[in-house]
Amino acid sequence: MTSFLLTLWVAADPTAAGIMAKVAGNQERAEAQRLSVVYHQTVLARMHRGRNKLCREEYYEFQVLPTETGVEKERLVFRGKYEDEGKLHDYDEPHYEYKDLDVDGDIISDLVDSWTHDEDSKDGVDREQFPLTRDRQRQFEFKLAGQEKYNGRPVWKIVFTPKKGQEWDAFFSGEALIDVAEYQPVLVTTNQAKGIPLAVRVLLGTNIRQTGFKVTYQNFGEGLWFPVTYGGEFEVRVLFGYQRKISLSMKNRDVRRAKADSSIRYESTNP
Repeated sequence: MTSFLLTLWVAADPTAAGIMAKVAGNQERAEAQRLSVVYHQTVLARMHRGRNKLCREEYYEFQVLPTETGVEKERLVFRGKYEDEGKLHDYDEPHYEYKDLDVDGDIISDLVDSWTHDEDSKDGVDREQFPLTRDRQRQFEFKLAGQEKYNGRPVWKIVFTPKKGQEWDAFFSGEALIDVAEYQPVLVTTNQAKGIPLAVRVLLGTNIRQTGFKVTYQNFGEGLWFPVTYGGEFEVRVLFGYQRKISLSMKNRDVRRAKADSSIRYESTNP
């Protein structure tokens, strides 16, 4: 029996390129499915300065509904906090400035929007962070690092690195766990593989270091795999001493297919 299963595995010829090509095809088909999905999304963003001192925090809850071309997000809850002289103070709208030259509010609110509201995404995940689509995969080299189990299911472990000459668009490396039976990603992690080119740092006066991103997917049946957690960290350094570490955590729950005659509302939860 073992020999028979091994023969089938070899005959399937599971190369990294072949596996990822099937993943890309599934990602394209998933776009259509996600146009019929409604879900509840929570986002928690934190900004630290100095020795890990919290200086900003923003918490959001959204109801997310499908449209013909993407999604519509209705903000249900927002809670913000800023630090001043050792104390945390509340505010109730993004981009809040409590003093002159207070850039923290714009930076953290803009990053929440850019990380979780990609106009080309149907699930809130910034697709540029993970080489899953066909176009994105062209910028990376893939290597099959074996087979293991994740949450009780067999998965392939795929390691990816940027191709030479892709410094501008593919500056991270990482690994992806791909479900063996369905060729769907279940966990993808990335880390910055290269620094931002010197010319860019000089032009912007900024040095950004990505310290890692991660996304996990869950199977909701009938071929619907949907991201349920997504998060990452950046370190930002600007000329004249500005330095911040920013972390973001996003969760999608109550994922379901929409019904034409349904009206869906959610109760808020605490972060």
